[in-house]
Amino acid sequence: MTGTAPKIGCGLETLAELSDPKALASLIADAARWPSPAAFHTLPVWFPETARKQPLFKARWSKPMLNKGKEKFQGNTEANRALTQALGTTSKTRANWSCCHIWGNDDQLYQSSRSEVNDRRYFSCLANMVLLPVPLKSFTDTVPGLKAALRIAAHRLYGFMPSGRTRPDLDDAEDWLPDNWRAGEIPGVMPLSALVQKRIRARFATFVADYQESPGHYPKAEVRDVITYWRKRQPKSLFSEVAL
Repeated sequence: MTGTAPKIGCGLETLAELSDPKALASLIADAARWPSPAAFHTLPVWFPETARKQPLFKARWSKPMLNKGKEKFQGNTEANRALTQALGTTSKTRANWSCCHIWGNDDQLYQSSRSEVNDRRYFSCLANMVLLPVPLKSFTDTVPGLKAALRIAAHRLYGFMPSGRTRPDLDDAEDWLPDNWRAGEIPGVMPLSALVQKRIRARFATFVADYQESPGHYPKAEVRDVITYWRKRQPKSLFSEVAL
């Protein structure tokens, strides 16, 4: 005996019918934790040598890391690490929080090859990340209006916009733009503490040492491109001190 499959429909449409976007957006705005703009201006990108889907290497870039004979690739580890360090917290003390990229793949079927998370210039860029409680992250990955709202907030905080992209208008966010974000007030910005400044100096020192020595499979040419890119956009950043 056969029957007709029930029509469930689009989950986003159901969500819109059953929820209050403004209330959810306000919840996300209050929960979000952002890196200090000063941290971004000092060190825009923390791991310019990698991006999502880039191969992983053993110590000193000596040989590719393998899993059952197959190459291992970068997931979100270094982006997550950069955000955690820049917020002045640790992975152990921020359970059930997730690193959310603000600009990434807008294709919900993930068939498009274009994505800022696959780009070394933006993968570990502080202005392209925000920390959210895990249950809220799925909203930012799937709701177009909320994506637009986050991008508006990031532009207001950091003046950040990836090359080739257009800043969303307020109308693009529809009802997903919180009232305080609309007014230019972004809560949840973490301070540039002495600990964060220490971490910035340590990360930069490690980066410079690796770049200058360029051991093994280190992608020096690609990293040089990242440095050059950010020097033009953040001329007072630490990247201005790197000898190309």
